[in-house]
Formats: sequence, C-alpha cells, structure tokens
Amino acid sequence: MRNNANIELIGYVYGEPEHPMQDKYPNWVKFSMSVTKKWKNKAGEEQKDIAWYKCSSWSEGLSKLVKNNVKAGMGLMIKGTPKATAYIDKEGQPKAQIEVGITELFMLTFPQEGWSSGNQTNDDIKSSVAQISSDLEDDEIPF
Repeated sequence: MRNNANIELIGYVYGEPEHPMQDKYPNWVKFSMSVTKKWKNKAGEEQKDIAWYKCSSWSEGLSKLVKNNVKAGMGLMIKGTPKATAYIDKEGQPKAQIEVGITELFMLTFPQEGWSSGNQTNDDIKSSVAQISSDLEDDEIPF
C-alpha cells in the first residue's frame, strides 16, 4: 500500500516570493499564502477565518514559473504535500504552521497593478481567466 498526503489550497499570495540562497539553491522558492473562509452566523453576521500557509518548491520548472510570474496579491490554486510543524512564539505560546511542498500551481487571478506578460495587458489576461473560469463552471455533461 502506498502512503500519501495531499492538500489543495485556493487563496492569495502574501508578499513577494522569496529566493533564499539563490547561488547555492537556484531552484528553491518560497512564499506565504492566505486562505479565507467566510460564512454567516445564526444572527446573520458575517464571520471569517484566515489560515496562513508557507509554500515552497525545489522543482526547477515550478520555481521558474513562480520566479517569472507569481506576484503579491495573485490568486493561486496550489496542490502539494503538507507538513505540520509546531513551535513556541516570542510570548511563549505554542503555535503551529503548515508548510506545503508544491507539486502543482495554477494561476487564478492577477494583481491589480504592474503585471503583464509579453504583449498581453492585465485586461486581456483577466478576460482570458474569466473565460476559462466560466468554462469550468459549466457542469453540462457533453454526451
């Protein structure tokens, strides 16, 4: 029997991706990602819970994708292998962190300012993403 653990996150990149020790580990890239869950309680008040994840990759292809395209504020879907760690913070309180080793990365949304690829503008890219999203929401069976 093969043992395996996978996690899928849909959220937003917090801060710019980092490339620590670029000379020694050129394929290592890491960034933080937030995932927000929203709901209404019995009184009708909106509630939200934000979970933070540390994401990293050692893969040459994924690292190049992140280095060239991922920016702060982008919406991503990440698939990967989770690893939980525990630590004591500065105030002496126990804390936990989930780190995700990225195996797949999908760009869902783009930052509002300063992102372009080739001759495409932000509006061109956003309309392409909107079309892809609407195609994915079509749940009609093709036969």
